[in-house]
Amino acid sequence: MFQKIKKYINTIISNKKFKKSIKREKRKLFIDDCFNCEKTFKKRKKVIIKLPDFSKIFDKENLKKIYIILSISSIIIILILLFSPLLNVKIIEIETDEKSKNLIDLNIAYKSVENYRNKNIFLLNWKDVWNWLINYQRNINKVEINKYFFSKKIKIILYSFDAIFITEINWKKYFVTNNWVFIHTNNKNIKNLKNITILLKDWYNEFFEYKKILKEDYLEKIIEIEKEITQNIVWLKIKSIFYFEKEKEVHFDINNDTKLIFDINTDTTDEQIKKLAIFNKDTQNIINSTNINYIDLRIPNKIFFCENTTFLSCKNNLKNIYSIYK
Repeated sequence: MFQKIKKYINTIISNKKFKKSIKREKRKLFIDDCFNCEKTFKKRKKVIIKLPDFSKIFDKENLKKIYIILSISSIIIILILLFSPLLNVKIIEIETDEKSKNLIDLNIAYKSVENYRNKNIFLLNWKDVWNWLINYQRNINKVEINKYFFSKKIKIILYSFDAIFITEINWKKYFVTNNWVFIHTNNKNIKNLKNITILLKDWYNEFFEYKKILKEDYLEKIIEIEKEITQNIVWLKIKSIFYFEKEKEVHFDINNDTKLIFDINTDTTDEQIKKLAIFNKDTQNIINSTNINYIDLRIPNKIFFCENTTFLSCKNNLKNIYSIYK
C-alpha cells in the first residue's frame, strides 16, 4: 500500500516538472521570434484644421455683399410666395359648431366664398371673406379661418347667433336668432325653444318682410311677458303663443286652456303683467281652475275675463275679432 502511494506522488511531481519544461521552451521560441522580427510601426501624422479668419469675412466690403445677397434672396422668395401659383387655394373646407348646425346653410356658405378659390393664400383679405359670408347669412357672428399653406387649403369654421324661439308664419316654421334673423327650417325635432305662431292680416301673401311683420321691440315685449308671468305665477305653464300682426296683440294659451290677451303696441306692458299678478293673487281659485275662457288685460286699469259658464258668448267674442278662432 505504501509503495502505491509513493508511486502516485512521484508521478504527480514528474508531471509538474514536464509542464514547466514545456513552458520554458515556448518562452524561448517566442523571444527568439520577436528579436528576429522587424519593426513595422509608422508614426501618425498630425492633422491641422485651419479656421477661417472671421474678422476678414465681416469687414465692411463683405458685409455689403452679404446684405445685397440676402435682400435679393428675400425679394425673390416674396415674389414667389405672392405671385406664383404654388400657394393658390385649391381646397376650401367649411364646417359649423354643433349649436349652429341647423342655423347655417353650408351650401350658401360655399357659394359665398367660391370666388376665393385659386387665389393666393397670402393675398386673401380675411375681412372680405367675413363680409361675403355674413352678406348671405346675417346670423353668422363668428368666423375662424385656418390656413394650410403646403396643402393649399383653407378651413373655415362658422358660428351662429343663438336661436331664441321658433315661429310659424302662414304655418311655415322659422328659427329666429337673437340678432333678428329668420331662418326657414324643416326640422321637426326641435326642442327647448318656445313656439310663436304669427298670424298675418294678409295670410295669402307669400312675400313679406319679417322685420316689418314682427318688429324687434314687439318681440322683446313678448319675451319679457312670457318670462315675467312664468316667474311670478308658479303654476302657470305656457303651451303656445300667438301673435296677431293686425291687432298688435299676443295671446298666451296656458296649461288650464285659458287665454291671456296682451296689447304690445303700447307702453303699458308692465302694467298689464302687474294686473295679471294681482288678479291671480286675489282670485287664485278662479284663475287656477278651468272656469275661465280668457282674460283680457288690454284696457288700462281694468281686467275683463269671460267664464266658461257663458262659453258661447266667450267664443263668439273671440270669433268676431280673430279669424283663427272661427
